[in-house]
Parts: sequence; structure tokens; C-alpha cells
Amino acid sequence: MRIPRAVYEGGMLSWLGLPGVDFISADYYPLLPYLFLYLTGWSCALRWQKMGFSHRVWGFSIRPLEFIGRYALPIYVLHQPVLLGISQLISVAVGR
Repeated sequence: MRIPRAVYEGGMLSWLGLPGVDFISADYYPLLPYLFLYLTGWSCALRWQKMGFSHRVWGFSIRPLEFIGRYALPIYVLHQPVLLGISQLISVAVGR
């Protein structure tokens, strides 16, 4: 079964993973494929919890990843200007 071309031409369903013909984005994550990944992880966690594996997992920690997870929004907001600043410094240093 094929999805009608009109669905793609409208561009209104990009958030579902059906981007329009002229759609361009630097950081685009459609809902459908990543929703299935999330649901897979969730169902595995429920199954492992019933099997008794959850106690070992909840006690496991990696400090740098905990920090990144705790401050994800500020890190996300700041990483672009920081990277652009670094690349600007490099381009000035190289002389371009």
C-alpha cells in the first residue's frame, strides 16, 4: 500500500515522519520511528522488571551521563553557540 503523494506535498505531516518535497532541517526527528524505539525500550524494561533484572540496572550509574541527563536543556541550548564560536575562532586562526 502506498501513501498518496498529496500527503507529502502538503508538508503538514512532517512531525510524523512524512516531510514535504521541499522540507529541509538540520535537526529533524520525526515522531513515528522514534516512538517505536521508545515503546520497544519501555516494553523491554517492563519485561526485565518482571524477570528481576531491574534492581541491578537501577543501582548502575555513570556520573557524566547523569550530569548530561540532569542538565539536558541548558546543554542543548548552549552547544550551538559554543560550537559556532569555536569554529569561528578556528577559521580566524587559519586565516579564511
